[in-house]
Amino acid sequence: MNGEVKIEEFILTRHWWALAIRGLLALIFGLIILFDPGIAVEVFIILFGIFALADGLCALIAGLSSAGRGHRPALIFQGLAGIAAGIIAFLWPGITILVLLLLIAAWALITGILEIIVAFQLPSGEKGKGLLGASGVLSIIIGLILFAHPIVGMVVGIWIIGIYAIIAAITLFSLAFIVRRAQKQA
Repeated sequence: MNGEVKIEEFILTRHWWALAIRGLLALIFGLIILFDPGIAVEVFIILFGIFALADGLCALIAGLSSAGRGHRPALIFQGLAGIAAGIIAFLWPGITILVLLLLIAAWALITGILEIIVAFQLPSGEKGKGLLGASGVLSIIIGLILFAHPIVGMVVGIWIIGIYAIIAAITLFSLAFIVRRAQKQA
């Protein structure tokens, strides 16, 4: 093995289904937002809270079950950030769209940075490494856009987040498919 870790030993391979679940949640979240952009702020906040909490729980479970791996702290921190974002959305559902957009921007930046860290910690040539890194870059770009222009308007902000969620869903489904196929071949 020459110090290399086989793909089946990586958390992404063992938990391909978590990527698929995250993709499904992102897709549902994005489609709801795009098909009803006039959705009430409170409902939008609750939908975001559910998505962030579920995504955070999946990342936390993946991090906690990856004992001894270098990417464990990044996954745990990503999970805790998602859980915190979800809890904040539930505790203060009346927060303004501006605060929510800034919360989502911070969450997207943290998630993006941590996905890139995990992607770089995977061995060279690892299947799905590029998709995970691309997802991280996309998260950072969306976070920066929302921080730079927080008053882009509720509908525009919601559309940006809806499109982002669908792109993230496609990325996560693709990554889950690649990892699952690699697991079957291993």
